[in-house]
Formats: sequence, C-alpha cells, structure tokens
Amino acid sequence: MLNCLYATLIALIIYHEADAGKLTRQCIASQGRCAQTKDSTCESSFGSGWKETGKCCNRKPCCVSQCIPIDSLKNGSVTVTGRNDGLTAHFACDAGFVLVGNESLSCKSSVWHWDILQCVIRDCPTTVAYFRGYKYTFRCSTVSQYVAKGSCRSNGGHLTSIESEDENNFILVVATLIKDLPNARERLQYWIGLAYDDNDQSYKWESGVPFNYSDWSQDLPNPPQPDKLDASGRPGHDVKCVVLDQSYSNKWHDDKCSFWRRYICKTKLT
Repeated sequence: MLNCLYATLIALIIYHEADAGKLTRQCIASQGRCAQTKDSTCESSFGSGWKETGKCCNRKPCCVSQCIPIDSLKNGSVTVTGRNDGLTAHFACDAGFVLVGNESLSCKSSVWHWDILQCVIRDCPTTVAYFRGYKYTFRCSTVSQYVAKGSCRSNGGHLTSIESEDENNFILVVATLIKDLPNARERLQYWIGLAYDDNDQSYKWESGVPFNYSDWSQDLPNPPQPDKLDASGRPGHDVKCVVLDQSYSNKWHDDKCSFWRRYICKTKLT
C-alpha cells in the first residue's frame, strides 16, 4: 500500500512538472516561452528585452522577446519581419520628421539597443531630441558660455553633461543631422556644460554630476586637448569652457567662455 502511494505521488510530481511548462494558447499565439518558475521574471529567465504577456500553465509567466516595442517610435512607424531572434525591425518617420539612428536593426540574443532611435523635427534655431529620460535642446543661435548657462537654467535644465560614450554618440548623431540644414552649414561648435574650476583645479560639469567620461580631441593637426589655448592658439584667463567642435573631429576642446557658440541644454523628464 505504501509503495502504491509513493508511485502515485511520483506520478503526480512528474505530471505537475510536465504541465508546468505547457504554453497556453495565448502564449503560443504570441510566440512566447515559459519562465523558469512562477516567481521568476522574464528578464531573469531569458535576459534583457523579454517581457511578460500572460501566463503559462501553473502560473509561470509567459515571456516574449521585445527587442523593440512596436509602438516605441513616436512620430514614426516600425515594421517587423522574421521570427524570434531572427527579427528585423524597419523604421520610418512621419512627414516633416527625420530619423535619429539606423533605418533597420536585427535582433541578436533578444537585445536591441533601440533607445537612441527617434523621429525629430530638424529645424534651426531649435532641435529637440530625447535620450534615456532626458530632453536635449540644440540651440542654433550663438551666445557666450555664460549666456548659454543662463538660458538652459531658465528653462529648467543645464548645459548638457555627457556622461558616457552612448550619450556622446547620440549627441553627435543629432548634431550631424542639423549640420545638413540649408541654414546650418557653417562650422558647428556647441558649448557643453563642462568648465575648469580654478579653486579645485579640475574640470566639472555645470549640472553637478561627477566628471567620469571625456572625449578630448587628440588628433592632429590640432594640439592635444585641453591645452588652455583658444581656437586661435592664444592663451587667456577665461580659456576654461569646453566646446564640442566639428573642426576637431567632433571631439572636445577648451575655449574662451566669452566666445559665441551654439549650445545644448539637457533637461530631466519628469
């Protein structure tokens, strides 16, 4: 009798485990997979880019690959072809907008770095773009760095900090789009929110974030930066502000804060 109970219990366990991994019709329709346990998340089971859409049997999450959400491209459209890790997304912007990023991306290991993609109105004197929770306002009017700081603050932000290579690349993509406008063909120079602090003898971001990333120009024929010389090669007491400059291979150099340049404001989205 005891052996019979053990056999029944083992059979129930086997049935339970087999049933736990079954996909419901909804999960099958969405090309999903069952998470490892009912308490695990789709990201912990399969990695970044996997989202829950309903349940499998035994209340395990049904997970689908969301390399890029279909509705993520504001003012544009996304067309997806293929299946699973072979998915390819194609992007197009509505009339009057231009695409920041690649026109298509393929899904590799269920991860797409899609947050740089967006459709923006490309216009001077102002172009607005978004990246990882911040709004970036590219001003085509030229002012001193002092005026640029005040302008950004009056609109609830700061002269932009650039805290990573991804953020730097995003800013360069947008700046390149602006360069192609008929009224923006002159040399592109943008104040960013980095300046030398005489008291601490170090560079600091105007927003107060730590200065952990830089992209100083080191390419000839320009001298290695920062060099405490203005763009004409002359020293000065106020050569302490930083410019992102097309003539320096789109890298950074120090310059006189009183010179007039374009500027980029960065505002945290609420």
